[in-house]
Amino acid sequence: MKNAVILVIFLGISASRTAYCGETELNVWAAGESHKIDPVSGRDFNPFAAKNIGEKNYVWDRRSGTVTLYGAKNEYVSFQIIITAKDKDAGNVNVEISGLNGAGVISTGEIELFREFYTTTWHLSDWPQPTTGLGSYPDALIPFKTPKFGAPFNIKKKTNQAVWVDIRVPKEAPAGEYTGEISVSAGGITEAKLKLVLNVWDFTLPDEKHLMFWSNYYMIDRMYGAEQGSERYTGIEQSVWKIAHEHRLDALLRHAPIRPTGTADQYGRITFDFRDYAYRLKPYLSGELFRDKLPPKIFLLPLSGGTEYTWPTSDVDRDGTFSYACSEFAEYYREMGWGLDNRYIYLSDEPAPEMIHKIVHDAKLVHEADKDLKTMVALHAAFNADTLNKLSGSVDMWLIDASHYNSGLLKPRQEIGEKIGFYQQGEPWCGNENLDSDGLGFTTWPWIAWKYGVDCVYLYSMTEWDGLETGHTVWEYAHNKSWSNSQGVLVYPGYFVGIEDVVGSIRLKQVRRGMQDYEYMYLAKSLGRSPDAVVDSIVIRALDETSKPGGTYGEWSHDPEDWFNARKDLARLVLGEKPLFNKIKGVPPEGAVQRTAAPKTGIKSRIKNAVKRIIQ
Repeated sequence: MKNAVILVIFLGISASRTAYCGETELNVWAAGESHKIDPVSGRDFNPFAAKNIGEKNYVWDRRSGTVTLYGAKNEYVSFQIIITAKDKDAGNVNVEISGLNGAGVISTGEIELFREFYTTTWHLSDWPQPTTGLGSYPDALIPFKTPKFGAPFNIKKKTNQAVWVDIRVPKEAPAGEYTGEISVSAGGITEAKLKLVLNVWDFTLPDEKHLMFWSNYYMIDRMYGAEQGSERYTGIEQSVWKIAHEHRLDALLRHAPIRPTGTADQYGRITFDFRDYAYRLKPYLSGELFRDKLPPKIFLLPLSGGTEYTWPTSDVDRDGTFSYACSEFAEYYREMGWGLDNRYIYLSDEPAPEMIHKIVHDAKLVHEADKDLKTMVALHAAFNADTLNKLSGSVDMWLIDASHYNSGLLKPRQEIGEKIGFYQQGEPWCGNENLDSDGLGFTTWPWIAWKYGVDCVYLYSMTEWDGLETGHTVWEYAHNKSWSNSQGVLVYPGYFVGIEDVVGSIRLKQVRRGMQDYEYMYLAKSLGRSPDAVVDSIVIRALDETSKPGGTYGEWSHDPEDWFNARKDLARLVLGEKPLFNKIKGVPPEGAVQRTAAPKTGIKSRIKNAVKRIIQ
């Protein structure tokens, strides 16, 4: 494939020498970003991934000792290094990566390593399903520089520790070849070296996001003990904004919005004091907080009504106060240069049919207050033709539960300028969000969005840290919902590892992978080369097009290699080449039985190993 970006990593261990860390023999191999490797068996939890993954997978071939990755300029290229202690414990293990030199320079500042943290599931998720079984799942990604639980680290015998690697290819990096080195050490002694060869594809992903993807964040005050609005709270909040933005989604606040103070007169008109409001939001809405200096793709105004708690309100004149506030906010956003494009007032979350009239009433107030203000409504079981007709003209953004999505009803709304989107539900409508799911879950969402022409995707929460057993944290205890494992978690509270900032996750990386893929699709289409056939080759049916019952496998490939090849096809389109359309292997057959038990090691053995693996 000409003009390709290839990241090749050669395991620099000679055939005549066995690799040891101190006195402990190690097995070092690599896996792509869409795997979740079991720390005991060394296999992907995903039953549709290759079983001999340690010998060969879509980025790794043990025979040649080579890892091959592909990426574009302004893209994060990721993979995992798996280090297994064979017969003895390995101590003080570390991984280092040099800068890359060649056609240009990619400094070590563009390369970040993370220790993967394992959280054990004691119960299977009842929903969403299918589940990939019981076990200790990698998810939270602890930066190596983190003093507590970072690197170096220890590895118990007969288990492995995965290291996640992010390489950001600078947008100004010339196309061509780069080389560098990875070293694996134990006790300060280098035991294995990996050679990097990086070639850069000759196109650049845009900074701008062309799909809206957002999620709520809550619980900073409760989980950190930080008072809302305090300097400490604001600092933690900004870490949520930044890590979300870097992964191409927006962190928003719906249930506990940031609001200005105000004083109402006898007629209910409020004089707002926007100073504290601007102090907290300006870095975010101006874009100055972020590397790319771009504001969020989507944002929620703090005004609320409809079936939500009304703010602001007044005993004197509820409607007049709300309408006046809408006008004031619209004018203030214009003055600040924040604009009103893709800025919404959230009017209802899954309303009952008998409450629809409240949405209609308040939507009229919003639209009459300022023609540029927009409304948003999320609908679940109540979404049908009757509800749509009643809400016609009242909703500017329709968010529909994936299991109740209806393209026939929504497409006409989009054609008249309204936006449409879906939010979480699970397979077969969209990829699963919970911990005990495969490494493709969130990656499927942007692909499904492209296939069905969706404007926006939404996850109800990215910080669902409570609902836990007393005395446990979401880091250690996955069952945060009575029906699910670690549902609604994209980031983890950093206090557990001794830092204030939040910590990212493999599921967050899945979001970024899918969102970067979406930009491939956008670039191809902008060049007059439709990506639809490539998307259709990997996502057969989803949303309302599937007729499979809830909890069954979705009608897309569940093999990471298939997604890797489809992504390469998208790159071929951008480069003006012909896609190969490799035959996909990972579409679950009808009647496929989900995994409901632990692998052959047995649950008692797995619990024993999980206890042993408490991070030192």
